Amino acid sequence: MKILIIAEHKNGQLSEATRELFGLLLGQAEVHAVAAGENLEPLAGPLGQLGAAKVHLIGSPALASYTGESLGQALGQFIPQLAPDVVLAAHTPQGKDLAPRLAAALDAVLATDCIQVSFAGGQVTARRPVYAGKATAEVEFTDDSLKVITVRPRTVKAPEPDAARSAEVATFAVELPAQKTALKEIIASDNARPDVSEAAIIVTGGRSLG
Repeated sequence: MKILIIAEHKNGQLSEATRELFGLLLGQAEVHAVAAGENLEPLAGPLGQLGAAKVHLIGSPALASYTGESLGQALGQFIPQLAPDVVLAAHTPQGKDLAPRLAAALDAVLATDCIQVSFAGGQVTARRPVYAGKATAEVEFTDDSLKVITVRPRTVKAPEPDAARSAEVATFAVELPAQKTALKEIIASDNARPDVSEAAIIVTGGRSLG
């Protein structure tokens, strides 16, 4: 089985949600990772240490800032060439936007916001919350179609990087048509607090605590 992990990154660092995807019990699968954008070379080492056998870099100025249109088109060109059985992405704002685009473009099966994914015996199954978290559904993929799966952050523990491991690195060139959308500006927050989306523990309180 061939599994492709879509790597989210910012300022040359992998997101914690991407690291967690390598914590899934991937078994004997052939694990690939793909990163898109600019200045991607520093990502190859960490991805290899986490468990990717091969890292694919899609470098393009058009992919420097995320838009679902541009990255969806780039991966839509790349994924058929690699021909994975499963595509994994984190269920982050980016993943929630990107995964349905890929599934529609590639005629793939889609399962989102999964809290558990198993690849035991070559059979792919996933568990995901339904009815606003009141129940859990088990999804079993019964054919050989491409599967696109997003995994909820903070449900899988990221593995410790193994400095002795390394990955083969390959580049992939894409030709993107004129885009209908463009990201003009990113205004960074001046808040020095950590990103709560990657916090292990969040403590909140209301007025009644006063």
